[in-house]
Amino acid sequence: MLFRTQTLTFVVAAFVCATATAQTTPIHPTADQVRELITKAATTKKCDDCVAAVRISTNYARNDATVAIELAKSLCPSVTKYPADVCNGYLDMQLPVMIKSALRADYERGDDKVICHAVLGMCPSPAATTATIRFPKRKPRFPTVPRHSGKLVDVVHLSE
Repeated sequence: MLFRTQTLTFVVAAFVCATATAQTTPIHPTADQVRELITKAATTKKCDDCVAAVRISTNYARNDATVAIELAKSLCPSVTKYPADVCNGYLDMQLPVMIKSALRADYERGDDKVICHAVLGMCPSPAATTATIRFPKRKPRFPTVPRHSGKLVDVVHLSE
């Protein structure tokens, strides 16, 4: 069951994430090219195959997201072995938001491999990097606690 869930997530991720700068990735891929690479990646579970599927799927979705969603729906049952209604419900719910988010991401730094690692573990874990965080001002030596206004605030907490 775990494999099937991860594979379904892979279909979603493959359609929305990657870099469009690779020379081997067609800028205007066909549905058959996308179908072939996603099927290959789902079968081999290799990092390079996952990256290729992610790259071509993103280019396909960038050209026409609506057509990409329909292609994902047609591919999902054969790649994941889930029934079409499960695939359609999942993709209708997740794919549009993921496409919008992925098209804003910075993929020139290897995010395609990070996605393949995070989604199915097909790529090795990226190395941790160090960074310096600069705060705008120093912590006060004698901080004061602000007085409570007495007003109540409604908070909605959403969680998975």
